[in-house]
Amino acid sequence: MNVGQQVQPLVLGTKWYDCILIRSGEHGERWTTSDEQLDVRIAKRLKNYKNQNRKHTSSNIWYSVDADLCFSSEQYKRWSGTARLPRKDHSFFSSRKNFLDGEFGLGYCDLIMELGKLLKDQPRQLVGFEGIIGYPKFLEKFENSSVLIVGGGPSSDTAHWENVTTDFTWSINRFYLNDRVVSRGVDLATIAAHIDLQSEKKLHEHMNNSETAISFELDRGNPHSIKGVDKSAFRNMHQFSQEYPTRTTYFHTRYKSQPGVGMRMIVYAMLLGCRDIYFVGIDGFTNDGPIHCFEKDKENPNWYQKYGESLQIRQYITFWEYIRELKAMYNMHTNFYNLGEGNKHNISAPITREQFPLTPEIDKLIVREKDVD
Repeated sequence: MNVGQQVQPLVLGTKWYDCILIRSGEHGERWTTSDEQLDVRIAKRLKNYKNQNRKHTSSNIWYSVDADLCFSSEQYKRWSGTARLPRKDHSFFSSRKNFLDGEFGLGYCDLIMELGKLLKDQPRQLVGFEGIIGYPKFLEKFENSSVLIVGGGPSSDTAHWENVTTDFTWSINRFYLNDRVVSRGVDLATIAAHIDLQSEKKLHEHMNNSETAISFELDRGNPHSIKGVDKSAFRNMHQFSQEYPTRTTYFHTRYKSQPGVGMRMIVYAMLLGCRDIYFVGIDGFTNDGPIHCFEKDKENPNWYQKYGESLQIRQYITFWEYIRELKAMYNMHTNFYNLGEGNKHNISAPITREQFPLTPEIDKLIVREKDVD
């Protein structure tokens, strides 16, 4: 019986990058240091955090030395121009209760389903308080399987992930423009709202010449608002599903992330019960602009241009903290293999090397390029 990689509880003082775990959400204990000056600064920032986030103190709280602020996976905020969009906190989580009962939970899903009948008629599953997913029969095969998720980050170019054998392969957005990915054979992919589903000829060519299934993220805007909201992203999704009725479904995760859909695909794989999750090309943005394997002209997103590397690191920290929490809370026997660890742009590497290290056999298989460290 597969028992999965084991994780131990995070202890106060744990340091990932420049961020230190300073307060336990479970026990309310605070970390102290022999550096009196640092301890005073942390105490001040923690007080500021609690004053500004009185409802968000039940999770672990981290302190970023670089940004000189406290943060946790609970906090969220809106930013200029997004008043009508779902809360993404640059982007952490809504509470578990709010995920189901709030404005962008079950009611949000029901409203989107009213815009098209095919997806509405699919069986729907709630996975704890973590996800709302359509569940047609073609998803059953992923339970207790091994999957490789190939993202568009630079490590997809530098790691020899083709040498790793898995039951299935997943990918993201314009994966069909990358010959290495297409030749591998993609069993499931997700396509974000910024891609025009109707005019993307290469996508339809791929769909007509493959068995790839598409699972859409429902987070594509706010249909609650009547004025100033373009519902075409929802209508196009439903139209696409009518064109490929036996190969489309949807997912809606409590976890949100600005760094990209790849992280949410890892969560989705967990929710579907995948046993072994290998991933590559889920790396991070860079100051020099994105190095993308699928979309060569893609630009860095506004949040990264405005808030930079420090925010990106904080989001990867809360992501892996959440993954550990999911494993423990739902007794998930899931293994994680970050095949992009050798790439200098792979933000998860320092964390996954510690928490979910690659076996020597896998490390030897992927034989990463020498010039990426």
